[in-house]
Amino acid sequence: MFESEIKKPRSGFARLNQIKLPLWVTLVLLVVFVGLFAAREFTLEGRENRVSEERRAVAQRLETEQAARRAIARDASNAAYQLFGQAFAWAVRSALLRRNLDEIDQYFAAITANPHMRLAVLVDQRGKILLASDRQLQDAPFTAHFPATLLEATDVAIQPGDAGQSRLVIPIQGLNRRLGTVMVIYTEP
Repeated sequence: MFESEIKKPRSGFARLNQIKLPLWVTLVLLVVFVGLFAAREFTLEGRENRVSEERRAVAQRLETEQAARRAIARDASNAAYQLFGQAFAWAVRSALLRRNLDEIDQYFAAITANPHMRLAVLVDQRGKILLASDRQLQDAPFTAHFPATLLEATDVAIQPGDAGQSRLVIPIQGLNRRLGTVMVIYTEP
């Protein structure tokens, strides 16, 4: 048979020669195509980096806002507890002047009925616990369970305690002497 009749598969270059495209034009087009592909990849990578940076910035902004909200809530809470402490000091003072410890005990029971209030104690001027919502602490020395510096407060104060708890220290003043100190241990809601 004739060799010319048998069709041989042609290579890619042969096809290019058949359509009369020079090889260097093909190479230029290939380089341009590779260049466009690389530029697209670099552009996408740059966009992804910018997006991830923006996400980090937003996350940091949210974290800062949450910290600010917690600080504002803590300050508002502390102001409310101090106001409560001042009013409570007058109620306890009145009951102490009348020597009515049962009334103070009822106050303590009502206060510790709140799930955020852990403990309420009344300490006399010598440092002995007169009343406590936890009966095991009654008649014990205050300094055996708590720091003595808490009894030195001259104004209603909030001090940090153990395990995320706070201590509301309320000095009870008589006309010319200190009658005692109330301490309420609570956790933030």
